[in-house]
Amino acid sequence: MAQLEAACLAWGVWADGIRQLTEQRLGISDLLDERVLDDPGYGRALDIGGPVGTAVTAAVAALRAAGGGGGCGGVCPCMAVTAQIGSPHP
Repeated sequence: MAQLEAACLAWGVWADGIRQLTEQRLGISDLLDERVLDDPGYGRALDIGGPVGTAVTAAVAALRAAGGGGGCGGVCPCMAVTAQIGSPHP
């Protein structure tokens, strides 16, 4: 479970790094600035979180069914980030 949580955290850190690079490149500092959300690179970084979160959530459920630990609490932080700020891609 710790490795699954680490994978969720690693994705979040990586995606946030992409956001920061995008902000620097565009010369802005507002997380909700549409130019950052419309950036294709940042959009792809967010989009990767969906499958990562789904895989982690499924793995957590499988481990729980097999008697394993709780891990991400059934909800990966990847999914929480995507739910909070959304993906710029439909």
